[in-house]
Amino acid sequence: MSDDLKTKHETYSLNFLQCEVANTLVKAIYVIENEAILIKDVKNGKLPISDLAAIKRSLLQQVKKMKELHDLMSSNIRKERSVVN
Repeated sequence: MSDDLKTKHETYSLNFLQCEVANTLVKAIYVIENEAILIKDVKNGKLPISDLAAIKRSLLQQVKKMKELHDLMSSNIRKERSVVN
């Protein structure tokens, strides 16, 4: 692969990764904010306490996604460091 093509590919990969990170974070923030509202509604008696189980599942799914994102970012950083060294 030519150096120019390799640079374009690396730039594309980095831009793709940045978009994926941004999208994942936006989704996580949205879900967490909505779950916080639901917790407040449970506390105020507007929703039954049984809804807490669904809220917990949703929050744990977001934790899993954030861990996957962390692993992806860590892997990418290790890969970039190995190329530099």
